[in-house]
Amino acid sequence: MVNKKQKPISLKKAWPYYIACVVFLAALFILLLNLGVSDGAVFTILTIFYFVLGLKLNFNVLRRVTDDYLSRIKIRMTIFWPVSYPILFLSLAADQKHTKGS
Repeated sequence: MVNKKQKPISLKKAWPYYIACVVFLAALFILLLNLGVSDGAVFTILTIFYFVLGLKLNFNVLRRVTDDYLSRIKIRMTIFWPVSYPILFLSLAADQKHTKGS
């Protein structure tokens, strides 16, 4: 269900959020390596940002593009966001094409 305070978002507008999160995570990884941060610290920092970005996507994107059924899978979407968001967007796009064609 779309939150009444937030307007629904189209799939075309949802993709940039995902791409920005992936690019940010990759850039952070490269930055930390170039700064000579220890492997353990790199892993810890990336893990924290990984979950923060997953939650950010969950609150700002998932709520705005999904219906009640998909809102039940928030935990999985948060944990596996690098894989689950492209699958979600492609599935929703296919459903929209199928629905418009009917």
